[in-house]
Amino acid sequence: MKLVADEGRVVAISFVMSWYADFPPEKWIDYSGNTVHVRVDFSAVQEISLSSGKKTI
Repeated sequence: MKLVADEGRVVAISFVMSWYADFPPEKWIDYSGNTVHVRVDFSAVQEISLSSGKKTI
């Protein structure tokens, strides 16, 4: 799974949540899903910096 994808001037960050809603919507129950996949797209990115703790990525 890619956590950060470079698609030109679009940066996509995606991850699978290890937990999901305590009271999920009915359609999730009907689907028998047990995982939430989240993807956030940022467009027209010119510069990006990520950091974790004291280390800069």
